[in-house]
Amino acid sequence: MKVQMSRVISRVFRLALVLGTATLVSATAWAAASAPFRLYVGETRTLHMAAKIERIAIGNGKVLSASTLRDRELLLVANDAGDSTIMLWLKGGTQVSYAVSVGGNNVRRIADEVLGLFDGDANVGVRVVGDHVFLEVSDLTTLQAKKLAAVEKAYPQEVITIVGGETNLQERTIHMSAQIVEIRTSALENLGIQWQNAIDGPSAGVAGDVIRNNTFALRPDNQTFSDLPRVKPFRWYAGIATAITSSINLLEQRGDAYTIASPQLTSRCGGKADFTAGGELPIPYASGLGATTVEFKPYGIRLNIEPVCDVQGRIRAKLGAEVSQIDRSVSVLGVPGLLTRKAESELDLIDGQPMIISGLTSLTASEDLNKVPGLGDVPLMGNLFKNRGSNGGRTELVLLITPSVITPQSAVVQEGIRKRQALEQRTIDMLQRQKVQPTDIEGAAP
Repeated sequence: MKVQMSRVISRVFRLALVLGTATLVSATAWAAASAPFRLYVGETRTLHMAAKIERIAIGNGKVLSASTLRDRELLLVANDAGDSTIMLWLKGGTQVSYAVSVGGNNVRRIADEVLGLFDGDANVGVRVVGDHVFLEVSDLTTLQAKKLAAVEKAYPQEVITIVGGETNLQERTIHMSAQIVEIRTSALENLGIQWQNAIDGPSAGVAGDVIRNNTFALRPDNQTFSDLPRVKPFRWYAGIATAITSSINLLEQRGDAYTIASPQLTSRCGGKADFTAGGELPIPYASGLGATTVEFKPYGIRLNIEPVCDVQGRIRAKLGAEVSQIDRSVSVLGVPGLLTRKAESELDLIDGQPMIISGLTSLTASEDLNKVPGLGDVPLMGNLFKNRGSNGGRTELVLLITPSVITPQSAVVQEGIRKRQALEQRTIDMLQRQKVQPTDIEGAAP
């Protein structure tokens, strides 16, 4: 009886030992299964096991594939977006399982790209939550709005934007006060010996002493007094009395500056404003079947401005200016050419900061020669009977533009209100002087 009881106790002890070992193995496997990780499509991961890998099982083969490199190394390859589990049987009976999530795009890489795009702007924050990148922006500027649109277009599924602060920048209005000034630096030089180009013709008269003196003063028209010797008695005279005179010219004249146009342009943020003053030059050309078609080429002053702004009052403007005029010195088939001066710029300005563009120059020159026929062609001495003239002109166009963001408190709006009120007051004063009540005009039939 004692022997049987000892055998039963031994069996129970061994059974408890087996159950305890199984529980320990199960706990170890469960601990390994509680460590999920994440991959992205095309990414690989190497896992190192504590024992030799004997068998592998994958839940979703489309999402994940696995292979052993060595006895204890496992290579995982992410094939497609989705979730899967992988079960490993190790030598000694140990089981290890992993939960693997495969994402379509690497959101951390996307987050790094977004941060680099915004270049550390203080009003931009980026956070990665699960499979999404949350982009938080406050007081969005125009440039940031364009960047944000590009990010949303590139990653429509991964990026979620949260925008706060002022975002209606497109509703802002920008006023541009432009002044186009032409500075003319002309030089008219006339240097040389200018000979008189006309002399007096034949003349006749009588000369004699009325009062006895040593000389008789005679003053012809437009001439200085000439001293003549005493004539006694009166004598007749007929002949040619003239003189050839010359003058030395040294003359330099300079021009001036004047305003061509002073347009006041207004555009919404991100819009476009144009100004044109000039005309159109008809240019005929032959088309099919011998027909003639006329194309009109514009000329004059053209000003194009494309402004954008942000909440800090910074203004970025694309400016295009062109000045053209008809050049009749060059013509083809009777159609004159065009002289064109053009400039294009892109600038960053502060609200109210003036912008000046210059350097649009135009040069003109002419030369003439006046000389006494025959004498002016004599070698060496001919220069005494010549006069050379040169006429040169240089015109420079200067553009002065002052942009400003229009608000109810801006100076442009206040100035417009003052002008309107002044005009209304002048109109009322004029009507009162004429004894006409404003209500009479408002109620009058058209």
